Formats: sequence, structure tokens, C-alpha cells
Amino acid sequence: ALLNTLFAVCEPFYYMVELQRELTLTLMANSSSPTTQLLARCLNAVEHAWSCEDARAMPGVEAGQWQMFKGEQRALGEILSVGEGHSRRCMGFVEFKKELLRDAPSLLAHLCASPPIWRDFEMSLERNPLRYELHKLIRQLRAATDVLVLPLPARSRLSHVQHVMVDLLDLLDPDFVHFPVPNLRAKIPLSALGLR
Repeated sequence: ALLNTLFAVCEPFYYMVELQRELTLTLMANSSSPTTQLLARCLNAVEHAWSCEDARAMPGVEAGQWQMFKGEQRALGEILSVGEGHSRRCMGFVEFKKELLRDAPSLLAHLCASPPIWRDFEMSLERNPLRYELHKLIRQLRAATDVLVLPLPARSRLSHVQHVMVDLLDLLDPDFVHFPVPNLRAKIPLSALGLR
């Protein structure tokens, strides 16, 4: 479950990088397009939701709680990219798992141990760029599995991220062609967290 959750959290970063590449080309050609400007705002909102430290700008969040800075987001997106040019794609889950566990086959057992054996994981960081970029997220995921309910700052950030991701999806797929089930786009109510 740990690796699957990691992949589910990281995969959108690849698509964010690709959208930003496309947006850069589009902005050069047609910066006045309202759709282009809206896409730029949506992408910035997603980056901000992951990196924000200011509880006034995003109620309930705290620095360090499920926080991914813009550079970390981009690095994960770039690492998940395989292929070149028109054949570029996001690595699949099997490739992700192989890359993460490359040269450290017992790593998963160490991460899933209770308590986790961090020493072996941290010693392997310098040998593997994917592990290096994921180390903070892996620690937070492991901490989340050790409690029944995530702390409010973590739930708050993830709820804000979910809201802006739904907005981005609504912009990119307004006719529900690629994601045809409308219920999957329902936003988590922030009021349930005591937020606005």
C-alpha cells in the first residue's frame, strides 16, 4: 500500500511538468488566450497548495506537514518522465517500484517495518534520485499509517490540493471524456475540517 500511495501522489507531478512545458510553448504563441491564462492560474494553484506555509492563505496548513516545495514537485515530475520527445511518458507503477527499490531490494521491508528502519533508507538516498526526492514524503506517509486519523494540518493541505486538482481536471476535461464519473470529482468539504 505504501508504494501504491506514493505513486498515486507522485504521478500528477509528471503531468504538471508536461503541462508546464506545453504552457510555456503556448504562452509564447498566444499569451492573451483566456484558456491559457486560466491553465497557468490552475497550475500555479496546485503548486501553491503543495508548497504553502501560510495558514492565512490556506487555513489549517502548517509548514512541513505534507509540504512539497515547487522544486521538489518538479524534480519528481522530471524523474518520473521516461522516453524522449513525442515518446515521452510517465513511468508506470512497475517501473516506479523497480526504480525505487533498485540496488536496495530489502528497502521496502525496512520502510514497512514497525517502526521503520530509516538508517538503511537514508544511506541509500545518494544512490537513487527517486528515493532522494521521495524521502520526506515517505516519512510522512509512514507517520500517517501509524495514526488512525491524520492531524488537521495534513488533512487540510491534502484537502486544498484535492480542490485545486479537481479545478484543473474540470478545466482539462470539461465534458467528462477521460474521467467520466462526475462523483470522482466531488470536492472534499473544507467545512468538515473546520475550515472555510
